Amino acid sequence: MSSPLIRNITPTDLPHILRIQSACYPANLLEDAATFAAKLQFAPHCNWLIALHEQPLGYLFTHPWAGDTPPALNRGDAAWPAQADRFYLHDLAIDPAGRGLQLGLTLAQHALDWAKAAGFPLAMLVAVDQADTFWRKLGFTATAAQDARLAQYGNAVLMQKTL
Repeated sequence: MSSPLIRNITPTDLPHILRIQSACYPANLLEDAATFAAKLQFAPHCNWLIALHEQPLGYLFTHPWAGDTPPALNRGDAAWPAQADRFYLHDLAIDPAGRGLQLGLTLAQHALDWAKAAGFPLAMLVAVDQADTFWRKLGFTATAAQDARLAQYGNAVLMQKTL
């Protein structure tokens, strides 16, 4: 198998992102193109696409964040923090055609390495639909703090990891 290519997401990738997202998530967890565009504008250097043979097969949206409360879902107008105290992994999705190739682990580890090199002390995420099993493999643990906004994510667990 050839090695996957990981690169920063650009606005021209949004149709691929929306296609992959719709193949991976139920309708209540879908975010729109405007929300993804806002995330790209806020944090252009820490959102990645993974491809094999030039075919986009997954993505990971991340951004700096502050505090224990996760950001609201599908909010392109989020109040981005001026002072971040953690790295937030917002959305990891792998196209069904790319499953079983370790693309999710590769992409997540790439992001965590980037965050550590950037000086973030902590990484945080919301694991949906029993994805906490996946994130535990990378050293994440469930937090004691659970916010009311977590309910919008459905069956979800707030998790973090010291970098």
